[in-house]
Amino acid sequence: MGKTRHRWIAMIDIDEYIFVKGSTCPSLPAILPSFNSFPALGLNWVFFGSSGHNTRPAAGNLASYSKCLPRKHKACEHVKSIVNTKYVEGLAWSPHHFTYANGAKAVNENKVPFDGPFSKPASHNRLMLHHYFSRSREEFELKSRRGGADGRASKNMGDFGHYNAAATENCTDGLRFWPRCCGGSNLTEDTRWLCSGVARFALQAASGGAGAGGAGSATAGAVKPAMLRL
Repeated sequence: MGKTRHRWIAMIDIDEYIFVKGSTCPSLPAILPSFNSFPALGLNWVFFGSSGHNTRPAAGNLASYSKCLPRKHKACEHVKSIVNTKYVEGLAWSPHHFTYANGAKAVNENKVPFDGPFSKPASHNRLMLHHYFSRSREEFELKSRRGGADGRASKNMGDFGHYNAAATENCTDGLRFWPRCCGGSNLTEDTRWLCSGVARFALQAASGGAGAGGAGSATAGAVKPAMLRL
């Protein structure tokens, strides 16, 4: 499992984005060494709905979606794992958690151990995983028809309605990320690539440039914030 090449591997999906709060330019590699003695770091979801979008917005995920479930919602207790290859043995019964050497347990951002795919109560003080569950109605309908990667039925439109009705909080970290990280002139080597190319489109949208309707930022959602070289 990449033991000879990588110390840490983040087991996340394409609609999930790691966020690090509390610094001018978030750095996941700077934080992970403090977890070296643990088998995995579990990140709780921040769970987003459609934010009223019926069709795919041009600005990408970060600039387009801000309505999320309350942080105390049960869905936010779900975690995805950044596993330490020194200790990981294999996948458990879901993609949300793994088995580790000597029965060790993963920890949350506060270094509190937990079992299984849930860390309760959810903690979003500094580290979190933005999960853009539905995106627009159009995209969710396509995803539902396509089904899951394992061939089983995916979520249905009942799930879309349920979670969108529950998405009553405003979660704006994604909107602020690009100006906060890329707005300055003193970029580090690790983050310079993040603030070039398609990242500029997200920066424009988040700072009121192209915006959600701007055609120039169509690919911004493909960039993963805070997923720097590990």
